Amino acid sequence: MTPKKFFLYRAVGFAIILIVALGIFVWKAYMPNTNSSVGIQSPVQQHTENTKPPVFVWKFEKASTMNLDGLPETNVFLEAIYSNGETERELIDTTPGGCNELPDSDEDSVESSMDMQCYSAGLGYHFKVTKGEMSYQVKRKTFEEASPEYDPPKYEYEVVALFPFSK
Repeated sequence: MTPKKFFLYRAVGFAIILIVALGIFVWKAYMPNTNSSVGIQSPVQQHTENTKPPVFVWKFEKASTMNLDGLPETNVFLEAIYSNGETERELIDTTPGGCNELPDSDEDSVESSMDMQCYSAGLGYHFKVTKGEMSYQVKRKTFEEASPEYDPPKYEYEVVALFPFSK
């Protein structure tokens, strides 16, 4: 075997290993998680009727990013304060424009939470916390401002985060 063939075979073998490793990385990083509808790992916890629901508190912070128009965005956090004193805080979304809690909540919202919305330049998001089968679900619904010549699509709620029933 000549040195040329020796190094050529090694280079081809290394290239194949590199392509396979890159393919696995891309697959894990960019393919959707088929075990969950939104790519969130579900916290599996038993819920008893005696368990007091946590208090959910929305927090809004100025994001370090700008939207496509160059305007500041808002980081939306949700804190769950459990009856044993433990707190879980999670970044729910980064949205353009500003956010505020709403005075009225939907009927299916958890009683210890408030609904809230974020809005900017004709596009907004409505957030609420509902009780699911295995955990509390944070849901988001998109809405658009309508004009006489535009009929915006009707959006459905989608689950964007999960909080366990108890800590």
